[in-house]
Parts: sequence; structure tokens; C-alpha cells
Amino acid sequence: MTIVDAHAHIFPSKIAVKATDSVGAFYDVGMRYVGSPENLLESGRAIGVDKYFVHSVATTPAQVRSINTFIAEQCAQHPEFIGFGAMHPGVEDIQA
Repeated sequence: MTIVDAHAHIFPSKIAVKATDSVGAFYDVGMRYVGSPENLLESGRAIGVDKYFVHSVATTPAQVRSINTFIAEQCAQHPEFIGFGAMHPGVEDIQA
């Protein structure tokens, strides 16, 4: 049987701690792990996860392209990842 984590957020290493803390504060939830790709893979291996739907959230239109580039790069590096693109309602050129 394949085990899939259907909702995992990942962030670039340089902002992973801050982004994880911000998400936890926003939802008033204690965060157990930093949302880096490496931490996700490590914690998932420990419980037998085979695949991960990975996401990140664009809080401004300007973040969409860099987030989607990051997710695509991580999916290319880690075949366990299935990427979901970020979108923001303020993006002017949706097709791009």
C-alpha cells in the first residue's frame, strides 16, 4: 500500500523557520517541525510515507512565481513530491 501525505507545506531553507512560525501563529497551533523539504522527508520516512502533495501559500501576487519555481525545483529533486501550484487572486497574468 502506498501512503500519501495529502497536505504538506514546504518552504525554502532560508525562510523555513520564519514561515513555519508564522503559519503556527496565524492558526494558533504549535508547530512540531520546521517546514523544510528535508524535515518533511525525514519525518515521513519515520512513519512510512511514500509520497507527498507539497504546497506553499502566496500571501501576495509577487510571491506566486518564486513559490511555484521552488515547488517545481523540489519536485524535480524529490520524486516523492507531487507539487501543487500557488495562486493569489491579485495575480494579473494568470497564464504566465
